[in-house]
Amino acid sequence: MTDTDIDAEKDTKFLRTITIEDLALLGADEIVYVKPVTVDSKIAFSVNLADGRPVALVDDFETAVASAIENEFFPMSVH
Repeated sequence: MTDTDIDAEKDTKFLRTITIEDLALLGADEIVYVKPVTVDSKIAFSVNLADGRPVALVDDFETAVASAIENEFFPMSVH
């Protein structure tokens, strides 16, 4: 067994111990997601923290992404 095999086995065992709560916090302070929403019968874009809390609502996708980057977040798109 190589060192790489041992590392992979340790990683696999560790990943199996991660809880739903751990996953919810993963990247919580760095990642936001952008998703389309309907507001007053119009499409808008919601910027949300990784845990789902909304932080911004803007008119277009480009503005949502720019806002996230300007505030030092890594935006992810949700379809």
